[in-house]
Amino acid sequence: MSTTTGGEARGSRRLGVLALAVAVAMSIQACSSVPRRLAAPQANLLSLSVLEARPDGQLFELRLELVNPNSAEIPVVRMDFDLRLGGEGRLIGEYTVPFTLPGLGSYTLSVEIFSAIVSSVSRLMAFTQGPNNELAYDFHGELVLNASLRDPIVVSQRGQVPLIIAIEGR
Repeated sequence: MSTTTGGEARGSRRLGVLALAVAVAMSIQACSSVPRRLAAPQANLLSLSVLEARPDGQLFELRLELVNPNSAEIPVVRMDFDLRLGGEGRLIGEYTVPFTLPGLGSYTLSVEIFSAIVSSVSRLMAFTQGPNNELAYDFHGELVLNASLRDPIVVSQRGQVPLIIAIEGR
């Protein structure tokens, strides 16, 4: 039969407190790997394609390049976005594949999204301009980070993007 002295109990308690403190410190360090102050990444809409046209709407694919001006990498869990197209409505969606935006680097993603924003592809084409069929856009997105203590990072861009009609059978 063993008995524990008061000193052994205090030592055991100190060891438990020390282990808890180390665990908390490691957890804080993991969350702080993404700096508190980050410059917003740049969002470049590379292309917008109509993949399919149906009576109830169109299937689009957008290719987006995110450029990180920060030296720290940014672990992204998902991106929510709202893409307003020149006078003809909005594409609202999300990219749910986690990725890491490298420090001082870029990441390009492709997203398919279905929308009934216009009644036909020809009507959407009526809003394009120039020889490259460019469509004015206003992109607004939020990068939801892996670090639970951080707010999402807002990215936005306004510009022109070529509208590509990639419907089979055309």
